[in-house]
Amino acid sequence: MYNVSANIIGDFEKKVGFAQRFFLQPLKDIYLTSNLRNELGSTGNKTYLFYFIAIAVFILVISSINFVNLSTARSTGRAREVGIRKVAGAEKKQLINQFLGESLFTTFISAGIAMLIILISFPHFRVLTGKDIKLHLISSAIILCIILIPLAVGLLAGSYPAFFLSAFHPIDTLKGAFGHSIKGTRLRKGMVTFQFAISILLIISTIIVSQQLSFMRNRDLGFDKEKIVVLSLRGSGEARQKYNVLKNEFMKHSTVVSASASYTVPGRTPSSNAMLPEGFSGDQWQTFLINWADYDYLETYKIKLAAGRDFSRDFETDKDGAFILNEAVVKSLGWNSPEDAIGKTWNLGNRRKGKVIGVTKDYHFSSLHQKISPLVIHLDPNYFVYLSLRFTTGSVSETLSFIEEKWKELVPNEPFSYFFLDEDFDRQYRAEEQVQVIVSLFTIIGMVIACLGLFGLTSFSAEQRKKEIGVRKVLGAANHKIVSLLVKDFLILVLIANVAAIPVGWLSMNKWLQNFAYRVNLNIWIFILSGLAALAIALLTVSFQTIKAATANPVDSLRYE
Repeated sequence: MYNVSANIIGDFEKKVGFAQRFFLQPLKDIYLTSNLRNELGSTGNKTYLFYFIAIAVFILVISSINFVNLSTARSTGRAREVGIRKVAGAEKKQLINQFLGESLFTTFISAGIAMLIILISFPHFRVLTGKDIKLHLISSAIILCIILIPLAVGLLAGSYPAFFLSAFHPIDTLKGAFGHSIKGTRLRKGMVTFQFAISILLIISTIIVSQQLSFMRNRDLGFDKEKIVVLSLRGSGEARQKYNVLKNEFMKHSTVVSASASYTVPGRTPSSNAMLPEGFSGDQWQTFLINWADYDYLETYKIKLAAGRDFSRDFETDKDGAFILNEAVVKSLGWNSPEDAIGKTWNLGNRRKGKVIGVTKDYHFSSLHQKISPLVIHLDPNYFVYLSLRFTTGSVSETLSFIEEKWKELVPNEPFSYFFLDEDFDRQYRAEEQVQVIVSLFTIIGMVIACLGLFGLTSFSAEQRKKEIGVRKVLGAANHKIVSLLVKDFLILVLIANVAAIPVGWLSMNKWLQNFAYRVNLNIWIFILSGLAALAIALLTVSFQTIKAATANPVDSLRYE
């Protein structure tokens, strides 16, 4: 399949420097893995899918970590319960089964609540993705997820608390003389540090994705995409043949200031063709993108010239012998300057020959994912597909009603179809907009979960150091000294999380930005701001428990019973 074209018209391909290859592609792979131009419909992005799965796994992991932390933190309150059960004859196996059962019960209840949230939020999810996705709850995959994920999370998250609590010696627990190992304390602190590292990474991602989207929306594209409505000339061909009549009629409306017909419009793929510029021999054909457009194309889109002139009705030869290039063509051919290109002969695929009359400044006719490619503009009504109308401020609905009325009057057998250029152009960034929303939601969820974990660890630490705090207060320690003593340990954990998260954030977001030919710079202040935000949130989280512990009556904490 690959060499079919070469076998049939190989000599012609070599002559014009234009090659085409055919290959087979599995239908099921097209949506996620195909990156070809002119797809029949919108496609997905496999990389983003993996990103979302990874983030979801991270959220699940830090939730499980919280479960472990909070369960072990509550062990102080349940220690005597374990001691009494053991004295009453409970075996270690029974206690393990009890605590694992509690863990599994919690995760399966959570799974039920999660399914309810999915049912409620699914319509909003379909709006976000722009896809008419069907939710089939009664399917083997969903049922397996509902059973296996809560089961795995319940067993993994509940194992440590179960074995930890069931190992308490009854005499020690009933005396209140039990403690937590340094190893266990380090593990809990390590888990909280990991949680905040993930949260900081998500904050960094949210800021940079938002910056890149803002950059793409506000960058000077080299043309004006606002206030342009584009009509489709596709159909039987009648609309294309009458495009001039349609233009003149539409221009009679007070809000329509210019109109132009063309093969493509910014945001949609141009065609390509073999061309022979002056100074190249007959076997040195060059392949360039091409857009066929009429006299008013540059004016309608407010595309600026770097040299030469626009198509003009005053020049008879412009009908089929004039070519306008962009600056990228001039650079690719090695010509000295746009001015140097003016007047050079140009051969379009052995069909038309003429001269270069103008060079436009480079403009983004494609998305900012790609660099500006060499583009040639030529006048040929046979290839017109769209009719673009620029309108001024006014009633858009009234203008569209006028346009539709005139259309049905002049070409009643042709379908009336239109879109607004700015909306159509920005659809190229729909995937990034979805990423921004989803990552922002995950960031909020991740930060809330991380704060819950820190809150639990703070409660646990305050409970463990209750007598120490009481002694310090009796000896005259001020409240703010005690608060700073307790807060310091946790803020160090967040600082460690920053040190771990910032390099990973830098590498991952730098790799993501490589998808864009035009992108924002990674400024150090983004990472500093993310770290400070996490630090501030952590400080607010621990403040409540630390202040409560510092202001407690020392008599209550020192009393044995």
